[in-house]
Amino acid sequence: MQHWQVYARLTLSLSLYRNPPWLLAAEQSDEFERQYHRQILLESRIEEQAADWGLLAPESEILTALETLDARMAGQEDWPAQLARSGLDRNGLYRAMAHQVVLEKALARVAEQAPAPDERRVVDWYKTHQAQFIRPEQRQCSHILLVVDDDQPDCLPAQARQRINEIHKQLEEDPERFSRLAQRHSQCPTALDGGNMGWISRGLLFESLDKVLFEMPAPGISEVVESPVGLHILYCRDIRSAATLPPPRRSHRVHSTAVSGKTAKAVPAAVAKASSFLRQGLTPCGKIAFESPRPNRPPRTTRRLSPVKGAEIGNIMKR
Repeated sequence: MQHWQVYARLTLSLSLYRNPPWLLAAEQSDEFERQYHRQILLESRIEEQAADWGLLAPESEILTALETLDARMAGQEDWPAQLARSGLDRNGLYRAMAHQVVLEKALARVAEQAPAPDERRVVDWYKTHQAQFIRPEQRQCSHILLVVDDDQPDCLPAQARQRINEIHKQLEEDPERFSRLAQRHSQCPTALDGGNMGWISRGLLFESLDKVLFEMPAPGISEVVESPVGLHILYCRDIRSAATLPPPRRSHRVHSTAVSGKTAKAVPAAVAKASSFLRQGLTPCGKIAFESPRPNRPPRTTRRLSPVKGAEIGNIMKR
C-alpha cells in the first residue's frame, strides 16, 4: 500500500466516523471499505491524468501542505499516535502530501479548462432552481453539554443531572454568565468559544434539542434538555427569519454552480467524476474533512461530543 493510500484510509475514517479504521464497529467497517476503495480508484485516475499532463509536486508546495496539515491538526491529541499506528512517519507523510499536491494541480487544471458560462445561462439556471436560494429560518444558539455515560464514573446520570441543575440555577440568576459557565463546564468542543454553535437551521440538532430551540424566544435560556449524548442548556441569542438570498450573493452562487457544471464536461469523465467527489472535502491537500462525519453512534469521549446529529461543530450543515 502506498503512503498516500495509507493516509487516505486514515483521514477518510476520521472524516466519516471520527475514529481511525481500527476502532470502527463491524457495521461501520463494511461501508467504510466501500467508500475507501471508491476514493482510491478516483484518486488513482486523477493521478494517472496528472502524469499524462506532466504535473509534478515541487518541494516548496509539499512543505507548505505539511505545514498546513500540522497547523490544522495541532489540537488533535490523538493525531501523532494515529499516524504512528498507521505506519506513517514524517517521510511517509511527506510522500502522501506530494500526492495531495498533484491532485490539487490536476483539479486546478480541470477548472482552467472550463469556459465561463454566459449571463443568460446563469439567469436560466437560477430561474429553474429558485428554491435553492431561500435561506430557512435560523436560530443563533449556544449550549452547555454535560455528558451522560454509565461507563464513566464522573458522567453518571444522577451526578450529571445535579451539576447541570446547579448551572441552570446560576443562569437564572445571571444569564450573562452563559459563556463563562460554558467554558468552565461544557463537555463539547464549543466550550472553547463559550458554547457558541452559530446559526442553526431546523433538522440539524437532535430532535429533542431542535424542538426546544425553535420554540424559544430570543434572547432566552431553555430548561435542561436531554439528548442521546447527555444533558443540555440552550441559549437562543437571536432569530433570523426565512428569506431569499440577497442578489449579490445569489448571483455569485448561481455563477459558481454554473461554472461547476461546465467544468464537469471539460475533462475526461473519470477525472471529472473524481473532481466532484474529492471537492466534497475528503482529502484535498491534507485538509481533513471533519465537517460532516456520520457515525452510527457518538463516540465515548467527554470532549468531542456534539449536539449536532453526528457532526463536528466546525461545519454543522448537512451535505
